[in-house]
Amino acid sequence: MIYPWLKLQWQNLVSSVLQKRLAHALLFVGPKGLGKGDLAMDFAKFLLCKQPGESMACGECKSCHLFLLSHHSDIKVISPETSTKAIKIEQIREVNIFIRKSAHQGGYKVVIISAAQNMNVSASNALLKSLEEPGANTQFILIAEQVNQLLPTIISRCQQVIFATPSQAVASQWLLEQRCESAAALEFSSGAPLLAKEISDNDQLRVYQVMMADMFDVCMRKKNVVELSVSWQKTPLDQVLYFLGLWLSDAIKLCNGAQQDCCSLKTYADKLRVIALKIGVEKLTKMYFQTLQLQQAVLSNISLNVNLAVESVFAT
Repeated sequence: MIYPWLKLQWQNLVSSVLQKRLAHALLFVGPKGLGKGDLAMDFAKFLLCKQPGESMACGECKSCHLFLLSHHSDIKVISPETSTKAIKIEQIREVNIFIRKSAHQGGYKVVIISAAQNMNVSASNALLKSLEEPGANTQFILIAEQVNQLLPTIISRCQQVIFATPSQAVASQWLLEQRCESAAALEFSSGAPLLAKEISDNDQLRVYQVMMADMFDVCMRKKNVVELSVSWQKTPLDQVLYFLGLWLSDAIKLCNGAQQDCCSLKTYADKLRVIALKIGVEKLTKMYFQTLQLQQAVLSNISLNVNLAVESVFAT
């Protein structure tokens, strides 16, 4: 099933196939939590289907059955190795071998590269030649959260498909159907419905609400930064940095005169405005860039201590 906020992207992709104008390499770009990976898999199933309908795979042919069983030999999915969070050149070499082989089902060969921004330079360079000369009926789908994290040479060889967060009404309706606490979860997910569901299902919502209260206490001098970092030390560092990024981004917007509707954390905007003006945009900006650097370090598999990371943001 296609998520309601992705229907336009789906229609455009299917139309490009029917009109025989599908680019051999697609780059799905957009924030986390919108379903880019799910759409890529649905599109791969559609391309591999032996008797597709006007807009969906049939679900009945041999190819569809193989796909559902994850046994289809004409699709290759690459994602970062858990231990390193990087896509290595060895993985791309596997892709290059895969596309040189004939399709077992006589149709498309599909390569999906998730978190493509995590390809190291060697892996990116190894992919370039395949993107330039993919061979007949070979379809690449690269997925990334931010296009500027990819090499320009990779970007130039792909047709971009942009994914944006849906309206609050659409996202809220879907979350209600999933029996999720929609309003609060959406705030902490920057409006991304799947991320909101994950936050709600995994009890992250309560964690973020406690962290928000802690931040206000620190800014009002009811707690110090050391107490804050100790309070957060059991929370995974990527969650801590995600929260800090949201908080600081909103604070900077408010310092620069933005209205409440521009914030991700609308419920907290009034309190946040007072504190943001107290800290000042210069300090907030330095804290924000320090948070971004720490996020990049985590992606690069650099081991960091939660306490020291939090204290480094406030000491900037």
